[in-house]
Amino acid sequence: VLHFLDDPRNNNNDNFYDGYSTAWKLATENGHDGTLKTVGDVNSCIVTGPTLPPAPVTPAPVPPPTLPAPVTPAPVTPTPLPTVLGNHIPGCVSTVIYDSIISAVADHGNNLPNNADKAHFFGGIVRLAAHDFMDIDINAGNGGSDGCIDFDEGENAGLEDIWCSGCFLTDLYEQTYVPLGVSKADFWVAIANGAIKATSRNQILDLPFQWGRLDNDNCTPETAATHRLPASTGCLQVEETFITRMGLSWTDAVALMGAHTLGRASLEASGHDGHWMDDIQQATVFDKHYYDELIRRSWFPRVNSAGKQEWSWGGNNRGAMFLNTDICLFFDIQDGDSHSCCTEIDGDCRGNFQNAQCASAQSVRPEAHAAVLHFLDDPRNNNNDNFYDGYSTAWKLATENGHDGTLKTVGDVNSCIVTGPTLPPAPVTPAPVPPPTLPAPVTPAPVTPTPLPTVLGNHIPGCVSTVIYDSIISAVADHGNNLPNNADKAHFFGGIVRLAAHDFMDIDINAGNGGSDGCIDFDEGENAGLEDIWCSGCFLTDLYEQTYVPLGVSKADFWVAIANGAIKATSRNQILDLPFQWGRLDNDNCTPETAATHRLPASTGCLQVEETFITRMGLSWTDAVALMGAHTLGRASLEASGHDGHWMDDIQQATVFDKHYYDELIRRSWFPRVNSAGKQEWSWGGNNRGAMFLNTDICLFFDIQDGDSHSCCTEIDGDCRGNFQNAQCASAQSVRPEAHAAVLHFLDD
Repeated sequence: VLHFLDDPRNNNNDNFYDGYSTAWKLATENGHDGTLKTVGDVNSCIVTGPTLPPAPVTPAPVPPPTLPAPVTPAPVTPTPLPTVLGNHIPGCVSTVIYDSIISAVADHGNNLPNNADKAHFFGGIVRLAAHDFMDIDINAGNGGSDGCIDFDEGENAGLEDIWCSGCFLTDLYEQTYVPLGVSKADFWVAIANGAIKATSRNQILDLPFQWGRLDNDNCTPETAATHRLPASTGCLQVEETFITRMGLSWTDAVALMGAHTLGRASLEASGHDGHWMDDIQQATVFDKHYYDELIRRSWFPRVNSAGKQEWSWGGNNRGAMFLNTDICLFFDIQDGDSHSCCTEIDGDCRGNFQNAQCASAQSVRPEAHAAVLHFLDDPRNNNNDNFYDGYSTAWKLATENGHDGTLKTVGDVNSCIVTGPTLPPAPVTPAPVPPPTLPAPVTPAPVTPTPLPTVLGNHIPGCVSTVIYDSIISAVADHGNNLPNNADKAHFFGGIVRLAAHDFMDIDINAGNGGSDGCIDFDEGENAGLEDIWCSGCFLTDLYEQTYVPLGVSKADFWVAIANGAIKATSRNQILDLPFQWGRLDNDNCTPETAATHRLPASTGCLQVEETFITRMGLSWTDAVALMGAHTLGRASLEASGHDGHWMDDIQQATVFDKHYYDELIRRSWFPRVNSAGKQEWSWGGNNRGAMFLNTDICLFFDIQDGDSHSCCTEIDGDCRGNFQNAQCASAQSVRPEAHAAVLHFLDD
């Protein structure tokens, strides 16, 4: 206790986090000695078949005599079902699958080290999806969102940093969504939606999405139609791409151009150099700022170091630039590289171009000019409603172009599940006349190849790569952090850890059964409340069944992984990456008798702690004290356990996984109490805001007997405020020295 507490005056959790990691590894891998496997890179879950020896030569058998064909009534043909992975319709995107994509994009991008990398990542994703849909020609009837881009074409330069072998998004797709049959075209639109949601103000913009786009399997430079992408010369190119070939309006075009708020251009990729916003931080935010920059700045034409026409607003512009295709939306400039005006609306050109100001585009492109003003709305506020509404409309048209009537709505978890129809009774078929018995031909014994693991495509079922593992961690963090209040967050994150712990705490190393095996009896009282975490319709259950069951991931592995995700998300600075290996097998015969729930510790005292963690799990007292530190998360409820309260001093602290548990244990003056359900607890009195400890907590540092009769308090440096004749509970240093020392070690300072 002292070891984990360390020094209560600081937030150094190293002792606790190290101790917890050690204990967690022992607890979650208990009973799986030598069978678990390390989480590897994207290739670790891929298997290819061995080269087989030539097939043995088999003599042709003697043909049987020809017999008259028996008369067979025509069978009833059932309505064909879609091809399925298990019972999942390939390509189908449910809300669970879609949300997991959105979460993975946000989590990866937000954890990049600086704004330049974030702008490149988020902006690059939107550019990837846009370059896929902008090649459509509604008149020719080809192109559009079809997962087909020629990455060797100059207009697409730079996208190879976003989509490539070894790139995060490519690995995520191939490992997690290819086995579900999700098309590349659908995935690119979904990740762009994720990038825009993650960077929109307050993450409020949920763009429309339907699934069912088919990939162009013959994607070549000739079919990729890259020549249809707009050059940066001016509004003739904007009109040709968005209006003529895509069939959109000028309002739609202006909305889609607003995506230039994200990311930057580079000389290597496009020959242009700079970001559209006034600084790189703003280039990570998807909002109406693009239109504000277009109107408010005094833009001057310039030729960059690559000889390309751009516009700069001079001064300390920190790398900002606009292109002809941006300027022309509000100003009447000709296509090309020769311009002699500036866009200073309310002033002059600071002596340049004989102070010639670019004319307004109101008369030549009135709809575009009006759209800029409409999307900007009032530049003095952050109201993005007009822009977000306009962008959503244009995005839907652009990403669904060419897929009229073929796309399908994202539905709930059941929308991607198919079951076979009940067939009519099989028709009666007269028994055929058996052919005469012939001697069996002599066949050399074939060479049997070494069997391969069963695979989904070429994915080893159950294998968890870093991409799959990280997607689980991201989904847990994203869902939990978006819950509306601390009480819900504490219940969600704490409940996940309790779920995994109740799975591994039933092990008996002496009997050789139990442990992390995906087997919990949810009707047992000790597990009450877990049905809010794992149930039909619960977020985590749906996530598992829709996304990870098709990959063969075991429930036991998934429960450990989501607990790791909950602890990482709630640890200080999200720093604690707990160890994880995959390969746990589920107990398919999980019944009340086999779930061994009776092995879970009661809350009576340290005899129960010793019985569970030391005797049956084979851990040390230091490990036990570390694992008990998880009580920092969540709360107990009368309905679930008969106890009522959280271990921390307030519900906000109950959403943080740190050493605070040991500080509370030592610093507070805990008094025994009997709650409204007649159960023994400990309270520190006064305005304790629902805080409570159990006998199994108090006994780690104090020598109290098991049971419900106590007449002492834990006031170390004072008295018991007149209670119990000021009797202070004795230290556990002599009876449980390792536990006592562990508390101090984990508390540290």
